[in-house]
Amino acid sequence: SESDSGGAIYNEGKIGTISGEFLDNYTKERGWYKVPNILGAAIYNNGTINSITGTFKNNSLGPTKYYGGGAIYNKDTIGSISADFISNSAREKGGAIYNYGKIPSISGTFEGNKSRYSFGGAIWNSHKIDSLTADFKYNESHNSGGAIYNGDARMEFGSPEIKSITGNFTGNTAGASGGAIYNAGSGGNGAELTAITGNFTNNSSGSGFEGGAIFSEGYLK
Repeated sequence: SESDSGGAIYNEGKIGTISGEFLDNYTKERGWYKVPNILGAAIYNNGTINSITGTFKNNSLGPTKYYGGGAIYNKDTIGSISADFISNSAREKGGAIYNYGKIPSISGTFEGNKSRYSFGGAIWNSHKIDSLTADFKYNESHNSGGAIYNGDARMEFGSPEIKSITGNFTGNTAGASGGAIYNAGSGGNGAELTAITGNFTNNSSGSGFEGGAIFSEGYLK
């Protein structure tokens, strides 16, 4: 299906459980009507969703240069996400997930997701994720954070935070720094990563850049 934002589901209220396969959803600008931000090719959330389970494959944001979330965009609260994200893409931030709100738990597999011109091949986080348990394989960003980008230059909510990351990172690539993970800093307000546990294999940063696996200029505890 196709829309400006939320190609399959657009939520500004309350939803209990979403479960299913989200395949080939697409968002784009429509003719003369130029939407300022195109967000969440499969799901757009600016309300509350208790849980999301399923598979997200080949979902894509169109040519717009603003924001992202190749599969899911969250601006408020999603209680948990347990899903596989395969070959989703965004022109800008978060090839699979763009989190601008709160997600206590994310689990699953992220494979072959891509930020075509920006940051976070699989996940861009600019607010709060408590637990992230997943394997990340062959995700790619044009800029920093081949799999995960944690940070936001505006720091609207204070310091972006991921409390715990557990999983294996294989073959992720970034055009700039942080082949697997990029933990950003902005002045005195660095993004926070509390704990990282896993194996890192054949991840790579761009030529002349640093952090083939992890690059952190924020707080890594």
